[in-house]
Amino acid sequence: MKLQRDLTPRYFSITPIVVRGDKAATEERFDGNVLTLAIDDTYEGVPLKMMELFVTIAALQDGCGILKIDDDTRVAPNAMMEPSQIPLLFGMADYMGVAVQGPMHDRMWHAGKCTQPAPDAYGKPMRAAWARGALYALSGTALQRLAQYYMRFPGLLEGETYEDKAVGDFLHACDIPITPSPLEAALGLNTSEQDR
Repeated sequence: MKLQRDLTPRYFSITPIVVRGDKAATEERFDGNVLTLAIDDTYEGVPLKMMELFVTIAALQDGCGILKIDDDTRVAPNAMMEPSQIPLLFGMADYMGVAVQGPMHDRMWHAGKCTQPAPDAYGKPMRAAWARGALYALSGTALQRLAQYYMRFPGLLEGETYEDKAVGDFLHACDIPITPSPLEAALGLNTSEQDR
């Protein structure tokens, strides 16, 4: 919730939504700015939680894009672009963030984070570059296509532990490539916690 408070005054007074999973929930709940989805809130549940969030937002907000920010991101004081330039940045591409691809991907990053036994090394193919999961942006077009693709092929998430790579794979299949962008520097955010 601290991140919510820190981000709100910096970004057009828009309060970020916190998304959490609750497997015991029988339906989605929105309380304050916390959206609870009826999904397991474990590390391996993140791909499903995010895809269900994208479907929910795509259904409720026609044309609305999103900025996905991990909850351990920190605001970097005095390190952000001029606020009037931010809409121009987001107007440049349908999918942007710090690009990751193939050999650079740590196929063991999930080790020790999953509650269920997971393979020692991630074994899914690397189809295209994707945005690092700590921070990425999706336009309304990308969000709609991603939601439609997921609803058409939900089985593609089976065995997926990396939500960010799944998003990149799905968008690649929809002919929406990543536009590499150092969003952290532009938005004055520190996502280095992701690299520990």
